[in-house]
Amino acid sequence: MSPHFSLSVRECDGNGGSAAVISKKTARLSVSRHLLKRRMLAVLRPYTSLTRAIVAYARPGAASLSFVEVKRELEELLARVAGDVR
Repeated sequence: MSPHFSLSVRECDGNGGSAAVISKKTARLSVSRHLLKRRMLAVLRPYTSLTRAIVAYARPGAASLSFVEVKRELEELLARVAGDVR
């Protein structure tokens, strides 16, 4: 868990991928939620595979971050949670 995100990483059998979960408490406007979701998925895309499922949960305050901040925080979290998942 980080100040703005939490992750769930699981190994699976051929149905892997990535998902981003952003609640209305995190970003009230749908435009903000979709922008954050696109940013999160862009960061997670290189780390996904057919045998790995990654779900990222946004926490309050995440919608105000820039792409660089989102990327830095998610990559640090991925390194901590699953070692080097690449």
